[in-house]
Amino acid sequence: MIYKKICEWCGSKFTAKKATTRFCCQRCANLAYKKNIREANKDIVDRKAGIDRDEKIERNTPEIMSANIAAEYLGVHRATIYRYMEKGILKCRQLPGKTIIRKSDVQRLFEDSSEYVKQVRTPPEELKDFITMKEASEILDLSIAGTYKILKEKKVPVAKSRGKHFYSLKHINRIAAERKANSFPEIQEWYTCQQIMQLYDMTETAVFSMAYDYNIPRKKIGRIAHYSKLHVDAIKKRDEEDDNIFYTVEECMEKYSLTRDMVYHYLRYYKIARVKFGRYVKFKKVDFDAIFKMIQLD
Repeated sequence: MIYKKICEWCGSKFTAKKATTRFCCQRCANLAYKKNIREANKDIVDRKAGIDRDEKIERNTPEIMSANIAAEYLGVHRATIYRYMEKGILKCRQLPGKTIIRKSDVQRLFEDSSEYVKQVRTPPEELKDFITMKEASEILDLSIAGTYKILKEKKVPVAKSRGKHFYSLKHINRIAAERKANSFPEIQEWYTCQQIMQLYDMTETAVFSMAYDYNIPRKKIGRIAHYSKLHVDAIKKRDEEDDNIFYTVEECMEKYSLTRDMVYHYLRYYKIARVKFGRYVKFKKVDFDAIFKMIQLD
């Protein structure tokens, strides 16, 4: 393969055998290498001398610059420089194929500088019925992440203005009304997960499992989930009563030193009635005790 290239050092045209070749000869390559070494050493000297980046930019910025160099000089994007030139804030000279700016014109921006006034941006007229994500989260009483998720699920109309997203207020009010209608208005008292854990000496995983197994009414206020106090108390009270009447498989295994397979064998063989509470299988203590006593006598 033969590649026609231009030397990065002397600018002459040459033919290369590799696509990665940058210089026409060894001499140009050596000179470029030495220049890089000098610049690296210069940076080290500047750092030791305490010359910061702004001073280096000031020193290396030419008197006539392009939009890219002006953007780097001011620390803004190139599009911002073109916007300044379009509005007449920054003077420039537009030539065929190139726009040039004087360094003195850039520095003149600070001569007539005035006191900073905060810009208050109001949405356009067509966005008056749209609100921001933060305002939507306050209406729905959810976190920003929860608000974003529900707005995306409900496909709420969104508009973009000046880099910000606005959401339809009409749709958000409708969602808030639906959430209020489905938030169990008849239930007045609620537990948080932490309160249940402290009151009934449960782990967080056990609380989540109980809420899932028994389908306990649940609502979320901000980032905190709340569970119906009436349902939780009723379930825990029933569990305490059931402990005096029913065995779980684990309790039976521990009391009679049986394996799980042996417990289920006795339940099936003697047709002992079983009831499922959530994830747990329970059966009456009286029935199993009588059967096991009979087995021991035999």
